[in-house]
Amino acid sequence: MNNDDFVSYEIAQALKKAGFDWACSHYYTKENASDGDVWLTTAAFSPENWNNDRSNEPDFLKPLCSAPTLWEAQKWLREVHRISVEPICNMTRQWNVNVCEIDKFGEAAWSKIGLGTYESALSAGIEAALKLVGY
Repeated sequence: MNNDDFVSYEIAQALKKAGFDWACSHYYTKENASDGDVWLTTAAFSPENWNNDRSNEPDFLKPLCSAPTLWEAQKWLREVHRISVEPICNMTRQWNVNVCEIDKFGEAAWSKIGLGTYESALSAGIEAALKLVGY
């Protein structure tokens, strides 16, 4: 997988605030990073919930948070918050994305057109969905 398959650090932080607690094979950390930077790091062992209370971790590791794939974030929003995030390719080979509350299907709560890649459309939709639920 490449880094485009994962949510950005900013979206990972918003997911953490929204209660994302699924086990992930990757996480964000500041360990061995220059000031202000974070690293996308793979777990050495089995996936775990990196968003759990890690108050015992040394300060140089913080902020530490789970780095789900775009698919994991999309699925979590659908299953936990009942929000659908759906990228759709249009006739000009650009990507559109619709965000809908599942219980109000048919009413787009947010949409955007003309994004360059599936991943950028999915990422924009996830970010919009998190704002919709208050994060």
